[in-house]
Amino acid sequence: PDRWFFFSSVFRVMSLLRLLLQPHYVLNFLLSIAWLVTKIPFVANRFLWGWQPLSYAERNALIFLGCVAAVKTRRQGSLEYFLGVLFNLVHVANAYMLYQQSGPACGVYVLCWIVLLVFFPQPMYQGETSVISLSPPRLENLLADDKRSSTPRFLVLELYAAWASDCQHIARTYDDLSLEFSTENLRFFKINVGLHDSVAKESVPHRKHASLLSFFLSLS
Repeated sequence: PDRWFFFSSVFRVMSLLRLLLQPHYVLNFLLSIAWLVTKIPFVANRFLWGWQPLSYAERNALIFLGCVAAVKTRRQGSLEYFLGVLFNLVHVANAYMLYQQSGPACGVYVLCWIVLLVFFPQPMYQGETSVISLSPPRLENLLADDKRSSTPRFLVLELYAAWASDCQHIARTYDDLSLEFSTENLRFFKINVGLHDSVAKESVPHRKHASLLSFFLSLS
């Protein structure tokens, strides 16, 4: 049992490191500590606008950041969700506090943040799953084949967008559900509406502004 616990702990640590060492998390961490770097006397005096002590507004901003982060993540068990919310809140606070010190510095910071959002988005969950990715033609073929079957079947279809944070945060939960409940008569699929937006418009027309679209189709 002790040996099993040891290897299990090592595997969990390695999985955590593999997650945190992805470019998205590394670069967001480095950008998040940019404001703290400006508070180092040597760096501020030699390269920036001179060292300044923590102001009253900055202290309030840090307290507010901590409160919002606690409220936003209190019911979320996903590490990816927690990090995504935390990084976004830290970036907003950093931009505000840099603006108090230097407008151009704030502009550079916001530009770097936009570059990260565009070129290094939060990666989708890559763990074990029974979810099968579909394209619209494959979905139509699947529906046509299963309708000819004499046994009632059910399909759980997730319409997701890779750029949507809500879809990224729920990916682990959806994959866990697929592992637990997948059977011959209950299968889990997903379609990327960023690549196939026509599917979302045709399937759920009243949810045009939803970032995550999931529904059940009864196949008979």
